[in-house]
Amino acid sequence: MQRTIALALCLTAAAGCGKVKLPGGGENPEADAGAPDATSIGPVTVTVLSFDGLRSPVEGMDVGFFGPDGTHEQTVATGADGVASSDLESGGAVVVFRTPPPAGAASSIAYLVLAVKPGDDIVVGGEPFLSGDAVTMTVTLPVVTGTSFYELDTSCGKFTSGTQVVTVTFGERCDPDTFSFLATASGDAGRVYLREEDAPVIASGNYDAMGSWQMMPTRPFLFTAIPPEADSINIGVYAVRAGEDQMDSSLGRDAATVSEDMLTLRPERVPGYDATMVWTEVRPDQGALGAFDIVRWLGPDDETDLDLGAAMLPWMSPIVYESGSRSLSWQVIGDQDYDASYLTMNQNINGETFREATWFIMAPPGIEQIVMPELPAAKADWFLSDPQFVNVYGQIVESNQVEGYDGARHVSFDLTYFPLEEPLGGVMRTTFSGVTLR
Repeated sequence: MQRTIALALCLTAAAGCGKVKLPGGGENPEADAGAPDATSIGPVTVTVLSFDGLRSPVEGMDVGFFGPDGTHEQTVATGADGVASSDLESGGAVVVFRTPPPAGAASSIAYLVLAVKPGDDIVVGGEPFLSGDAVTMTVTLPVVTGTSFYELDTSCGKFTSGTQVVTVTFGERCDPDTFSFLATASGDAGRVYLREEDAPVIASGNYDAMGSWQMMPTRPFLFTAIPPEADSINIGVYAVRAGEDQMDSSLGRDAATVSEDMLTLRPERVPGYDATMVWTEVRPDQGALGAFDIVRWLGPDDETDLDLGAAMLPWMSPIVYESGSRSLSWQVIGDQDYDASYLTMNQNINGETFREATWFIMAPPGIEQIVMPELPAAKADWFLSDPQFVNVYGQIVESNQVEGYDGARHVSFDLTYFPLEEPLGGVMRTTFSGVTLR
């Protein structure tokens, strides 16, 4: 009970209601650390990469440039290199108007980056992933007695089978001469794994695995200084690396309810990999505040203990949307530093015809309100001024691979994509808000 009351008091008395000068927004000096200088004008460049996983330059996509007061300055179409640029006053914003789906669809998608400044080179693109069919083969694993499910995590994708023969398809961006894999299965003897590197690619053929099954060990992770508002913690391995080969994995997680300020969890692990991506999630006892996640790339000998009190970011309350003021507002509960704020807003009208608009928004840290810019008439369909339903959620992100909002703006929405392809020692901390429905 004390944990719940303490957090409720923090929510109602959170300092700030921070605002920086944004399109249509107000000002707050306390949030100036995340805001650019408001005295200069110069070129801002936006590079748009495809949303099909290949991240190739997109030609002909409109990018809107808006002044600090929300005034639409101009719209520029990207060239063959996927680039659009325009002079813009510091503190303005850019909007990538992603092309709506083909004929007859009533959905639109836009990407809004706030508080930009001259000299910015902002990259907006989809999450990278492998696509396209190039090579298909099979991998035959040793039989595990009593199992009917085998998983093969490869450097070119994840594949499953009900037998020990697993079909593997390499996408057009992953057509190597050799590949790495991690196989897992659960049989009468328990959970086992098998790993290999430099297995040959045999187009339309079969490779017989050379390794043997090993019992799956666990690894202890000690959490100390757990904040009193934490209700539960879970942790697991989501990816491993052998040399340059990365394999997304599905090893067993471990979880527990918090009863003290110290806790040890033991998720499954596979020893000997060059790097392991460990993902920890902390849930507060007030579910509306979402969750805190920390993703770490650890070496085989790296320390696994974590001072959770030092690692935590602020909590982020549910987000409220007001149609009359075109505003999104929330509360940040805590004073820890972070790199950027992200919001995803889905609006729709479900009448005689269905209309939908989705906005991905990036904003500087330390703010708690955004007022959406007025769009030019030609782009009016990208925003619903009086939607029937609005679904909004947010996250705040801190990465040791970027330097504040200046660094985060360049990669923009890439910081929201999981799993992460970060270097050994890479750490990303994220707080997700609860979801608000209206």
